[in-house]
Amino acid sequence: MSNVNHPKHYTNHPSGVECIDITEHMNFCRGNAIKYIWRAGEKNCELEDIKKARWYLDREVKRMSTEFSTENQEVEYPGMKSKQIQDYIKSTTR
Repeated sequence: MSNVNHPKHYTNHPSGVECIDITEHMNFCRGNAIKYIWRAGEKNCELEDIKKARWYLDREVKRMSTEFSTENQEVEYPGMKSKQIQDYIKSTTR
C-alpha cells in the first residue's frame, strides 16, 4: 500500500472499502465528517477525530440553516424547534 495513494488509516476498515469511495459523492463538510469517523483512532487520538467530525457537521448544519433561512423554509430536526436550532448554531460557532 502507498502512504500517498492508499494510506493504511483509510483502508483499514473491516468492510475493505476505502473511505474516499464513499466520501467523494458528498460535499466537503459531510465527506470530511465521514472521513474522521471512518478513521477514528487509526491515525490520531480517537476523541480528537470524533471532535473534528463534529466540527465539520456543525459547519454543515450552519451552512444548511443559513441556506434554508434565506429560502424562507423552516429547518426541522426531530425534537428541536427553530429557535433551539438557531441557539445551537450560535453556541457552536463562538
